[in-house]
Amino acid sequence: ETAQVFIRTALEIDNVYEAQIIGKDLSTATAVIRVQDVSLKPPKFGDSNTAKVVQSVAAIGNPFGDRNTGTITFGVISTVNKVINTITEDNREIKIFVLETDAVVNKGTNGGVLVNMNGEVIGINSFSLTQIFNGGFGAVITANEARSIVRSIINTGEVLVPYLGIVDGEMINDEIIGKAYYISRITPESTIDRAGFRPTDIIISIDGVVAETVTTLDDYIKTKKVGDIVRIRYQRSNTIFELDATLYGTTID
Repeated sequence: ETAQVFIRTALEIDNVYEAQIIGKDLSTATAVIRVQDVSLKPPKFGDSNTAKVVQSVAAIGNPFGDRNTGTITFGVISTVNKVINTITEDNREIKIFVLETDAVVNKGTNGGVLVNMNGEVIGINSFSLTQIFNGGFGAVITANEARSIVRSIINTGEVLVPYLGIVDGEMINDEIIGKAYYISRITPESTIDRAGFRPTDIIISIDGVVAETVTTLDDYIKTKKVGDIVRIRYQRSNTIFELDATLYGTTID
């Protein structure tokens, strides 16, 4: 049974609005709701790929509604594009890119936003992912990752996104092929698996987009749709190959 959601804004404290749940993603505790006849100005989302280590940030949240006036904590970014592996409802292992910060991410800031000093949203605070961390740091889903999740929910009512299926890997900088992504482990039945890739293969580019960073290929794939065909250039046993691969998706429900 679908739960009912009601909201009230600080600008219209006497008005209560019922919201429609468009979809949700349990893996990241993210949901999209629609509220009609309410005037709200959305925050500006920044590019989380521009986030820097030691950049000052603030974590803001108000998960308790009328029972609390909200929480804000301050800190700096300690790691960018950290990878967290998690399991989806259809039992697939996926990776989520997060920012690591010493700004406190707890039940008081959970589900809120991480903003830079320009007031731009660069991430979504996640207490559930924070609990995976050791050392007391907070996990914040990057704004770019959140955009992809939200866009898919709005379009389909669920998170159905193209999924490469590289669970473990690392960036390399080879003298011959340059920057590339080394595959250590592959998810069964994923795009990479169905295309015939195997651990120790090295992906050089997808549709000409070179693997410049650990997030480059994932960011590009998220601009595509399930069923699209991409051209992958890779190295196996010191030989360069190219092949066309159909993008398969994973449902995060």
